[in-house]
Amino acid sequence: MKKLSPILIFLLILTTAVQKDSDRVEWSAAQKLTWADFKGKVDKSSPFEAVTYTTIEVQSLQLDGKKMQYTISNSFEKMLSWSKDKKSVGLLKHEQLHFDITELVVRKMKKKLLSKKFKNIKEIQNFARDAFREGETERKKLNNLYDKETDHSINKEKQKEWEDKIEAELGEFNEYSAALLVLQAE
Repeated sequence: MKKLSPILIFLLILTTAVQKDSDRVEWSAAQKLTWADFKGKVDKSSPFEAVTYTTIEVQSLQLDGKKMQYTISNSFEKMLSWSKDKKSVGLLKHEQLHFDITELVVRKMKKKLLSKKFKNIKEIQNFARDAFREGETERKKLNNLYDKETDHSINKEKQKEWEDKIEAELGEFNEYSAALLVLQAE
């Protein structure tokens, strides 16, 4: 059996990493979703016209005996998101707002983490774990309420209210938009 050269192995890893990254869109105020981002297999039996799948990714690193570094990001998963109607501008705006709601929840989590004082590293880790769980619960709750009140984008008046509300709240929590944060025990 032939052995792969180290350069070939590096290229295979790099190619896999690039493919993986291209299956995601990191949230950005400057980059809105397009229908081309919705690459998942359409569930024809679903009563919904589209599905947006977002994830909150948390990476942690203990820097020393008193500091924890967290990278918290919000991604749109292209291969899990789909649409039956890739022409509707209103539906695309509705789906974008699901992504924006996840970003808002991420920013609120960051604020909560940065607002607390900690006695030790274990307290940081436990508080962060609980904050992430609560954030995930809030993300689901807000998205369900959004879909209910807007009737999945059909109620244009409510849709506009939600767009204005989420835009204002994202602005309110703008100082928590950086992905990286460091928590330190006293």
